[in-house]
Amino acid sequence: MTGAWNWRTLGRATLLAAFAALATGWIVEAGDAAPAAAPVAGAAAEASESKLPEGVFELFVLGGGFIGFIIIGCSIIAVALSIEFHMANNREKMMPEDLLADVEAALDGQNYEEAVALCEGSDCLMAKVLHAGLSKMGQGFDRMEQAMGEEADAQSTALYQKLGWINTLAGIAPMLGLYGTVQGMINCFHQIATSNNPTAQDLASGIFVALVTTFQGLTVAIPCLVIFTYFRGRLVKLMNALGLIMGEILDRFRPAPQE
Repeated sequence: MTGAWNWRTLGRATLLAAFAALATGWIVEAGDAAPAAAPVAGAAAEASESKLPEGVFELFVLGGGFIGFIIIGCSIIAVALSIEFHMANNREKMMPEDLLADVEAALDGQNYEEAVALCEGSDCLMAKVLHAGLSKMGQGFDRMEQAMGEEADAQSTALYQKLGWINTLAGIAPMLGLYGTVQGMINCFHQIATSNNPTAQDLASGIFVALVTTFQGLTVAIPCLVIFTYFRGRLVKLMNALGLIMGEILDRFRPAPQE
């Protein structure tokens, strides 16, 4: 389906995104572990006592607590949606050249029923829009034009709503990061309120969580905004190309001007 999610493709994309995240973690952890192969005496004991994550990947995955894992989930969903949108919504699948050539050949031969059947037998965006108009040939040019326009608007709305989920994740991720920041600061002030002489080490844990969740939220939000902007621009180009195809098909049925 053009406007709805292809759940099988989305599921595969989600698994691919999850495996990519795990593979990245293994690579980064291997890279971080290599310099520490020969630690100085006593360093191993000191490292074992430290609870702070080491390396960017471990910081991203383990540093933000429960809120951090929610943000990581948002990142995996965003990657999966991006892969699915890229695979399912491109010109080759939405406006296949061979289908357009077959429809134009049928119209050139005045085989109108064949043209309608070709569009009806395809599930792509272009076929749906052309079928909406060609199936109204008996009702006049104006009705054909109206039907095509209405179907194009409906399909465009569905595609933008589908793409909007990536933009939604771009807005949710920093808000979750802010939630974690507030949570960390609450922990800090709670420590101050319940301790007579809190040390910097006592407050560091809450501040650490606050900063890491902010980092996680921005790390997810910024790529999501870039991806959303890219796909939105590509979608605009595709809809403009569809408009040109609609115009060329409709010109075949446009009534001659009366003198």
